[in-house]
Amino acid sequence: MDPPKITRPPVPADLAERSRPRRVTLAALGGRWPGWVPPLAAAAAVAAVIAGTVGVSSALHRPGVIPPASPARQATAYVVNDTSPGTVTPIRTATNTALAPVKVQPHPDAIAIIPDGKTAYAVSTGKSNNSGTVTPIRTATNTPLTPIKVGGDPVAIAITPDGRTAYVVNLASGTVTPIRTATNTALAPVKVGSSPSTIAITPDGTTAYVANNDSGTVTPIRTATNTALAPVKVGGHPNAIAITPDGKTAYVANNDSGTVTPIRTATNTALAPVKVGGHPNAIAITPDGETAYVASLASATVTPIRTATNTPLTPIKVGGAPWTIAITPDGTTAYVASLASATVTPIRTATNMPLAPIKVGHSARYTIAITADGKTAYVASPPVNMGRGTVTTIRTATNTALTPIKAVDHPMAIAITPRRGPSSWRRAPALSARLVLPSQTMAAGSSMTGQVLVDNHTGHAIHTFGCVSLFQVALTSRSYQPTVAWAACLQRFTIPPGLSRDRVTVWASNSQCSPARPRHGLRPCLPGERMPPLPPGTYHARLFQARPLARIPPAITVRVIPARPGSAAAARLAGNGIGRARFGQPQSQVLTELGKLLGPPVRPYRGSGYGCGVDHTIAWPGLQAYFGHGRFTGYSYRGTGLQTTAGLQVGDSIRRARRLYRSALRLSFEQSGAWFARTPSGQLDGFTYGRSGNHTDIGPGSSIATIDAGTVGCAALSP
Repeated sequence: MDPPKITRPPVPADLAERSRPRRVTLAALGGRWPGWVPPLAAAAAVAAVIAGTVGVSSALHRPGVIPPASPARQATAYVVNDTSPGTVTPIRTATNTALAPVKVQPHPDAIAIIPDGKTAYAVSTGKSNNSGTVTPIRTATNTPLTPIKVGGDPVAIAITPDGRTAYVVNLASGTVTPIRTATNTALAPVKVGSSPSTIAITPDGTTAYVANNDSGTVTPIRTATNTALAPVKVGGHPNAIAITPDGKTAYVANNDSGTVTPIRTATNTALAPVKVGGHPNAIAITPDGETAYVASLASATVTPIRTATNTPLTPIKVGGAPWTIAITPDGTTAYVASLASATVTPIRTATNMPLAPIKVGHSARYTIAITADGKTAYVASPPVNMGRGTVTTIRTATNTALTPIKAVDHPMAIAITPRRGPSSWRRAPALSARLVLPSQTMAAGSSMTGQVLVDNHTGHAIHTFGCVSLFQVALTSRSYQPTVAWAACLQRFTIPPGLSRDRVTVWASNSQCSPARPRHGLRPCLPGERMPPLPPGTYHARLFQARPLARIPPAITVRVIPARPGSAAAARLAGNGIGRARFGQPQSQVLTELGKLLGPPVRPYRGSGYGCGVDHTIAWPGLQAYFGHGRFTGYSYRGTGLQTTAGLQVGDSIRRARRLYRSALRLSFEQSGAWFARTPSGQLDGFTYGRSGNHTDIGPGSSIATIDAGTVGCAALSP
C-alpha cells in the first residue's frame, strides 16, 4: 500500500500553471533582475517588498547557503590527545579558543559526533590491548559520561546518519562493537576479518563497510541486524574507505597494492582495481560524487578518479608523505595534509591544480577537519619528538594559516559539531526524507515526477506552513548551481505520523534565462517564454526544503542525454494519441501508459464544462489530457520532452515544421496564430509564437507553442 500523502492546501490554478519556470518581467528594489527567473521567485520577492516582513534573500536560495549562527550555536572542534591520562580539548571555532580539556580514558586516538551534535564519542585504546573503551562527552557542558567497554585496541568509529548507533572497530579483537547512543550501551560484537582498521557507513545507514588490513578484505555489516555478510576480496592491506554520496559505490584504498578497489554496494561486488600512486593512505569523495581523491604516501601524489568510469586522472604532486585528505562542503577544494613536509596542499577540484602549500606545525600527520560552513580547516600536528603538539587553523577563503593553537598535547583526531542555525536540530531527527525518482536518465529539456518519502518518527501529526509545496528538487552539478525559488504565501501543511509522500517535479532545464542574448552567465530564453534545456552530462538531483523539517537525503545522480528522436524521453505525439495511449481507450489504460512516460499526474482530475464530449481533464507536467465518458479524447502539449512522430517539438520553428510536414502544414491567423498538419495518424494542430513574442507575427522564424490533437472541448468552452 502506498504511504499517505502530505496534506497540502489546494493550489490556485494560475499559481500551479506559473510554477513552471519561464521568463518574467519584474522590477525589483530599484533595478531589474539580471535575467529571467521562475515566477515563484518573482512572486516571493514582490510579496517580500509589499509585506515588509520577508527579506528578498529568503526568496532565493542557493545550495549550501546557511544563515549565520548565533554565538551560542557556533560549532566546537573536539581534539583527542593521545596521552595517559587521555584528554579531549574543545575549541570554539568562532574564536579559535581552547577550553578546559575533558578527561577520558588513556590514549584516545579517534572521535566522532552524533548528527544532532549533543554527544561526542572518544575512542581510547587504553594501556593494553584488552582495555579499549569509548567515553561519551556531553557537548553542552563538556562533561564525560561513564566509559563504555569495547574490544581490544579500538582504532576507528563511525555513526549512522540517524545517530542511533555508533560502530567501533577493534583492531586486536577482529570485531566491531555497536553502541546504542540513546543508552550508551554496547551490543554484542560483530566478528569481521583480521586487523580491521577503518569503517564507513552508507548514506542511508543500512550498511557499514569494514576494511580488514591483514585479511585483504572488506566486511559489510547490515546495521538493522548487526549481521556480518560475506567478506569482499580487495587488494593488499586495505586501510581507507569512502562511499559515494548516492551510496552506490564504496572505494577502498589498498596500501600494499597501490590500487583502489570500487565495490558495488547493491551486490557487494568488487570491480576492477584502479591503479594509483604508491601506498595509498587516504581517500575522499567530492560532495557531488563525481571524483574520488586518493592520497598516496610513497609517491607524494594525489590521484583523482572519475567515479562514473573509475578512470584515474593525472596524479597531482603534493607535499612529502601525504597522510590525510578532506574536501570542503561545496566541493571546490581538497586539502591534503603531508607528514614529511609539514604542509597542507589545497587542490582546486575544478582544474585539479595544486595551490601553494600551507605551512603548519611540526608535522601534519593524523587528521584534518573542515567546519560545516567550509570556512575553516583544522589540522592536527603532533610533536615530532618531545613537547606538545598544535592545531593549526586555516582560513579556506585565502588559504592562510592562523596562529597555531597550543593548548593541546598530542593531537590525533578532530571532530567538529554540526553548526546549528536558527532552526533547532532538535526537530531534525524526528523527520527523515528520501527522494525517489522513476528514472536516472532524462532528455535535455524534459521533466519527470518523483516522490519525497517523509518518515515522521514523532508518533503524531506535524503541522507546518509553506507555500505551494514544502519540497523542491533541482538538478545541480559542479558548474551549474541553480536558483531555487519559493513563493511568499502562507499555507498550512500536515505531515502525518509514520511514512508519507509528497510529489515533486524535476526539470532538465535551466532555472533562469536571459530574454535576448546571453548575459550574467545566463543562456538566452527559448521562443514561447521557455527555459533552455540543460547541457547533456551528469547532474545530481538535490532535495530542497521551504523550511528545515527533515535531514537532507543524499543526492541522486541523474544523467541528462540529448533529446533526439527515438530516445525514451522523446516518445511520439501522434494524431491519434501519445505513444501507446490512443484516443478511445479507457481512462485507466491511458493513465497506465502515460504514467510510464511521464510519471504520476500533477493534477489527477479536473472537471469542467468543456462540452463536445469532454467532461474532465488530467494534467502531467506540460500535458493536458482530455476525457469524455471515461475515454481518452484529446490532448494539448506545451512541454519539451515529447515530440511528434515526424520529430516536431514545442519550440521548433515554423521553418523546421515545414521541412517535416511539407505541404501538409497549414498556418492561420485565426485564434491568434495557429498551425495544422494532417498526418497518417490524424490531424495535429496548435498555437504559434511569433518572432517578436506575439501570436500573430507568423513567419518562418515563428515557433510552435503547443502540439494538440483530438477533441479538447468546444472552441467557445475550452480553456
